[in-house]
Amino acid sequence: MNAFHYTVFPALPGILSESRIRPRANDEGGSRLEAVWFSVNPHWDEGAGFLWADPQRPGSRKRLTMAALDCVFGVARLRTDTSDLTPLSRCRDEGKIAREYVNYYWGGAASVGADADDWHVWLRGCYPLSRCAGLEVYQEGKWTPLRSMNDALPIVARRFETLRARMGGALDMGALLALAATLSDGRSA
Repeated sequence: MNAFHYTVFPALPGILSESRIRPRANDEGGSRLEAVWFSVNPHWDEGAGFLWADPQRPGSRKRLTMAALDCVFGVARLRTDTSDLTPLSRCRDEGKIAREYVNYYWGGAASVGADADDWHVWLRGCYPLSRCAGLEVYQEGKWTPLRSMNDALPIVARRFETLRARMGGALDMGALLALAATLSDGRSA
C-alpha cells in the first residue's frame, strides 16, 4: 500500500540534498515520539502537522490548510510503501506511545477531519530517499509525478521567485506564514 510524506517546497532542498527525511520530534504530555510521518491518505492529510503560531497572539496555534500552503509555498509528497513503516495504531496498541499522546493524536486528527488510523511512522532515525518510490508535486489541482528528484529543483526555484516577487523582494518566513494563515481562514490576501 502506498504511503505519503507530505511537505512544502521550502523543505525540499534540504531533503533532496541530504537524501533523507529527518524525523520530527513531538512532545505532548511528557511523552516524546521522534518519527518520520507518513499517511495512506492519497490526496492530503489535514493532520500533516503544519501549524502556525501567531506572534501577535502568544500561545495561539492555527492549522494551515492544503490550499493555503499550496498557494504560498507549494506542496509536495514523497511516496513509499507501508511495508517499511509502523502503523501509528500498532504503536498505540503495543504501548510504544503514552496514553496522553494517543489521545492527543486521535483527538487532534478528528478535530481537523483527519484519520489517525491513516498514519504510519518510521521510528529508526532519518528515512532514506532511496526507499522512496517517487516525488510528486501538487499542480493545477492534481498530484503530478516527477521523473526524478532533480526535476523538483526548477519547480521549487520558480515558486521561490514567484514568492519573492509577491513579497516585494524579501522572503520573510513570518510574513509568508501570516499570508498562509489568512488564506486558511478563507480571506483573500
